[in-house]
Parts: sequence; structure tokens; C-alpha cells
Amino acid sequence: MRHQLRRNPDTLRGPDIAWLSQERLRTVDPDKIFEGAPNLAVEVASPSDPISALLKKTFQYLEAGAEEVWLILPVGEVLQSSLLPGFALSVGDVFV
Repeated sequence: MRHQLRRNPDTLRGPDIAWLSQERLRTVDPDKIFEGAPNLAVEVASPSDPISALLKKTFQYLEAGAEEVWLILPVGEVLQSSLLPGFALSVGDVFV
């Protein structure tokens, strides 16, 4: 799903993984670009991605209203979210 984070200049982003709350999901039209950031945006870094570009995306999501942004680098950590109690994601599982 593409997200319109900003207008003038237009900023469109398509996170690798996005999570929307039930409340916000009710407003989604699957045939249109979603206005705003997801509650949780996840970007999975590739070795060729410059860190400056990844940080720029992170700040754009946050400025557009994302509650959390995960920037996943290929390291052996476990991610948890206050938005998804009980959920944990091993970073290594993303790269299998």
C-alpha cells in the first residue's frame, strides 16, 4: 500500500511492512493511495541502501504521524512494539 505522507512537495512512500489500527483501517479505500502514515512503518535495509536515505524515510514517516518506525538492519536482534503487545520479530527471520 502506498502512503501519501505529504503534499507540496508530494511525498509517497511504500513501506516494506505497514500496520494500521482497526480505526484507521476502516477509512482505507484499497483503490486509492492512503493519505497519511501507517501507525507502524517497517523498512528493511539492503546492504546497498545509504543510511542517510533510510533515516530520511524514517523521519518522513514520523513527521506524517507514524507512531513507530522500525528500520531493520541485518543484525540478530528481536523487535517488539508497544502498538502490538505480545508480538516479537526476530530480525534474522526477515532475511531468511
